[in-house]
Amino acid sequence: MFAFVDNGRVFALNAADMSGNSGWQQVNTTLTPEDRLTDERGAALYKVVNGTTQERTQQEREADWPPIPAPVPSLAERITFVEDCLMEMSEEVYK
Repeated sequence: MFAFVDNGRVFALNAADMSGNSGWQQVNTTLTPEDRLTDERGAALYKVVNGTTQERTQQEREADWPPIPAPVPSLAERITFVEDCLMEMSEEVYK
């Protein structure tokens, strides 16, 4: 079986000899080309270690994706923050 491998991650399988094509390597596996190889976000479920496919851990799959950024404050929240700051500053000035 030949696997299309990128950075050790398996993205495709083919029973045909793909040795002349970039990214393909021969592997020992029980997987078939019909098996699901990626999760719902596109992260590879399997990796190649010493010529054999192995399932990747959840932590390895999560590492393929950047962390979710903190939500950006809404315009109303930003305006409220500025108003609160101005009120606090005016209280200091007009004591």
